[in-house]
Amino acid sequence: MSLITKIKNKFLESSNSYIFYKSNYEKLHRIVKEKDNALKISNKTINEKDNALKISNKEKDKLLNILQKEKKIHNELKSINKSIQISNNDTAERLLFLEKNVNMLDIHLENTYDKLYNLNINQYTDLNDYLLDLKDILINSNLANYEKIDSSFNSQQLLINHSLNEMSNSINSLIKSFYNMSEDFDLFENNIIKQKKSTNEIINLHNQIIEEFNSYKYNTIFKHVDEIRYAMVFNDTIKNSTWLKNQALSLNNGASNYSFMYILYRILNEIKPKNILELGLGQTSLMTSSYVQNSGNKLTIIESNQEWIESFSNKMHLSNNMNIKQVDIERFNFDNSENLRYKNLKSVLQDDKFDLIIIDGPQGFDHENNNQMLKYSRSNIWDLISNLEDDFIIIVDDYERQGERNTVKRLFNLLDSQNIDYYFNDFRGAKHQLVICSKKYKFLIWF
Repeated sequence: MSLITKIKNKFLESSNSYIFYKSNYEKLHRIVKEKDNALKISNKTINEKDNALKISNKEKDKLLNILQKEKKIHNELKSINKSIQISNNDTAERLLFLEKNVNMLDIHLENTYDKLYNLNINQYTDLNDYLLDLKDILINSNLANYEKIDSSFNSQQLLINHSLNEMSNSINSLIKSFYNMSEDFDLFENNIIKQKKSTNEIINLHNQIIEEFNSYKYNTIFKHVDEIRYAMVFNDTIKNSTWLKNQALSLNNGASNYSFMYILYRILNEIKPKNILELGLGQTSLMTSSYVQNSGNKLTIIESNQEWIESFSNKMHLSNNMNIKQVDIERFNFDNSENLRYKNLKSVLQDDKFDLIIIDGPQGFDHENNNQMLKYSRSNIWDLISNLEDDFIIIVDDYERQGERNTVKRLFNLLDSQNIDYYFNDFRGAKHQLVICSKKYKFLIWF
């Protein structure tokens, strides 16, 4: 039999004993209460007899008062009779007759009073003796029974108290056993928690190693493999290009990369956008400037550094349908963070509509704050939704960074709030680019 079963059975036995003794105690209590009620009834009977005797005495007093009044009347009548006899014999006779009747009534009342008085005295004496005897008998009888009941009750009470003490000891023993079991369970639980904590630490360490290994694999191996693949595909794609010739591209370090150039070339060559906005002057500008020089479409480039504009523009195919605008960078606060953006860009562009927006500027980090990455980088796009054509394409460079991801997340919310349908895909090489487009250009996500 297990410890739990033994404890359970012991508890049930103690509970049954308690119920048995409790039931006997209640029965004894009822017997004592019934005897006490009987004694109260006897005392009540004695009180009723006393009250009856008091009533008889009260009636006797009433008769005495009547007799006194009758005697007083008798005396007054004698006086009246004496006065009337002098003046009127007839009246005297009537008074004599009345006096005779009064005398007879007086005699009758006296006889009645004497009989009633004697009767009441005798009855009172007999009744009083009887009640006193009855009271003594009842008191003696109830005292004897009460002492007997009290003795029996005390005996049962001692037995109950002894049983209750045993039950209390059993319960205390049971509680002690539970406390011991609780301590054992607590110890066991603590051991499990320690083992679980150790296991979780091992799992977390394992996951951290796997995450670091996967990050290492991608950052050091896979991204280079993907970049080489895009480089090969890009070179094959532009091999017979009619408008991208004799253009030296430097696709390394922080400049553009092959995945970016590949997707941009496919869009320019196949979609043929008519009005392009490029935020940030760089390697992609060499491709976009070649495109508008040959197609006659428009290109607007926004750059903050005037010296960089003057230096880099010498490498480009400049044309009348191309415009490079210098726009300063400003700081602004958003979502409890300080960020950078082109200053008053909306007023610079006014109501111009673009079917392709390339987002590669301004920088996604703060030069004046130890190159700290921005929480929301390149966020000018939030204010340029109204400058999008109905059929549009947006390319966001450096999408592997959290700042660009945060900016795109809010951009999606803004597009949703204006009921603008869009599709998107992430292209990954040495860097990541996110392409967002309207339904017409949905096929771009499979490039």
